[in-house]
Amino acid sequence: MHYFLKYISQLILAPGPGWEDISKAGSDVKWLLLYGFYPLMALTVLSSLMDFCYHDITVGQFFHGALVIVAKYFLTYYFAVFMYSMFLHKYIVGTQNEKRNSTFVLYILSILMLIEFLANFFPTDVPLIQLFPLYLVIIIWRGARYMAVVEAKMWHFIGLSVAAMILPTYLIPSLFNAMFPN
Repeated sequence: MHYFLKYISQLILAPGPGWEDISKAGSDVKWLLLYGFYPLMALTVLSSLMDFCYHDITVGQFFHGALVIVAKYFLTYYFAVFMYSMFLHKYIVGTQNEKRNSTFVLYILSILMLIEFLANFFPTDVPLIQLFPLYLVIIIWRGARYMAVVEAKMWHFIGLSVAAMILPTYLIPSLFNAMFPN
């Protein structure tokens, strides 16, 4: 997980060089899932225990929230990989690389999880943390070279990425809470 967090911090601090280092490392997607993404998901769920300190919630509400977090990131990962496999070929040079697609999605979703992890430690919503997903657009933009996106199709790629990775993380909890209210 050390290398995984190192690359995430590189993406946050310097997205361009961060994507270059990720490209050079060529990590295995299975390794990223098992030793980076899933443990970070578990830490994000555990950080939601802070709701017991700040809000008057029941154990059932905690488990409901934990299930929403897991469903949100798990479903978004597979949805985004599917969307990339269906539509990304229109925006890139050469053939599509599924490993690269999965790696890109994993790192973007991991940054979103890290944002949620940090937000769980504050008793109220902090506007700066809530606006940080907008910075993800810059990280996605800087990752276009990593994904071999054609310059003329840059905005299409960014739109696809936002629709496939950022929007579902906000829509899935709303749908989940509508289907299964606390």
